[in-house]
Amino acid sequence: MSTDELLAALGVIPGYAQAAQAAATLDMHFRQLRGKRLDIGINPVFRHRQQLTRQLIDTALSGQHLPADLTAHDWGQTWKDATRHAQEELLFQALSEATTSAQNHRRHLITQGANAALSNLDDQLQELVGAIRAGQAGGQHADRYSRIRRAQRHIFTEAHHSATRPMLNTVGEMVDLYEHWPRWTKNGKPGSPEPDQPAPWARHGSDPDSSTYTPEYLQWAVDNRAHLWVPTFPQLQAAAVRDNRLREQQDIHRQNVNNGALPRERFTTPDELSLNVFLAEHADKESAHV
Repeated sequence: MSTDELLAALGVIPGYAQAAQAAATLDMHFRQLRGKRLDIGINPVFRHRQQLTRQLIDTALSGQHLPADLTAHDWGQTWKDATRHAQEELLFQALSEATTSAQNHRRHLITQGANAALSNLDDQLQELVGAIRAGQAGGQHADRYSRIRRAQRHIFTEAHHSATRPMLNTVGEMVDLYEHWPRWTKNGKPGSPEPDQPAPWARHGSDPDSSTYTPEYLQWAVDNRAHLWVPTFPQLQAAAVRDNRLREQQDIHRQNVNNGALPRERFTTPDELSLNVFLAEHADKESAHV
């Protein structure tokens, strides 16, 4: 995967561009040499060794003198070919190790700098949201938004972060998800639990699982002042904790309603879990490592 959005995000990680280029270059040469070796088929060094073995036997049987330094002797084309292939084998093994090392270094840099890259993606997202506010959401906006979300998931995958897909597809999409999707209304009547109420993006034809989004969803988000974001790892974890605690309190209220209590018109959010408090505490795009 390589898009302008992802390249721009990864480009803010110090040393990443050089590490990625080095890994790509080594990998290209490794694949080329591996393909060449596969085309040759049987191990050429083994084949040349058989030929050289026959030369040694014939020389000894004929009574010819064998030099003290056999490696300095010119054994003809067989020796030259065997030496070249042995060098290729050595180079292939070195290329294999160098490629693995370069890829590990590249992944290490992503792990260390993932939050900076995610922050850059969030800046790109807020710029996109601003453009929609100034006009109307169109196909080009939805396409770019989809690329930003794919880049977000790519970084999480590359960094081997423990975030689950449901986390990324919910609070990783919208920081104020609870405010826009409390999931406890039914048939438009407040207070009657309905956990299967579709998420906002699903109601407007978008699918986070495939990172495909519609202009209608983006327009809804802008019109309803939904806080779309690309969170850093600490921000995502904090948002997931907040959302889980709010859902737990919803479940308690739902059980009370099932036991005969009157449903409240709207679930009251505790002050310590309010959106404003959360945003104030986690406004900084933490640069901490994964």
